[in-house]
Amino acid sequence: MIVKKIALALVFFYTYFSPTVVPILTVGFFIVMDALLAILVCIRTGEAIRSRKLYRTAAKFAASGIIILVAHVMCKQYFNTVPGVEIATGYLVLVEIKSIDEKAEKIYGVSMFKWVLDRLKIRNEKLDK
Repeated sequence: MIVKKIALALVFFYTYFSPTVVPILTVGFFIVMDALLAILVCIRTGEAIRSRKLYRTAAKFAASGIIILVAHVMCKQYFNTVPGVEIATGYLVLVEIKSIDEKAEKIYGVSMFKWVLDRLKIRNEKLDK
């Protein structure tokens, strides 16, 4: 009897939170890529790789998952018209992309964000003339 109730609860939670699987995996992918790039930076600069830094990655992944789950609950229960999961996921991915860009700048010496902004500025200046 207790096993049946636990199974029903698990099915409920899986069904309720199933729309958040893809956003959580997306953010998780960028977190893993950021961690791998951080390890590469440590190898290139000769800095020691510490478990404390890897612990931050696990904490970041857990916090991101919780943020997405809370956004899902808030949208389901209170704000049906606001795409909160998409907003939260977009913000978290943007933060991770910025972090990846900072680490890539340490390795390659060029920031992709700055490069794109410079190209857009040059293009806008040509269009204004």
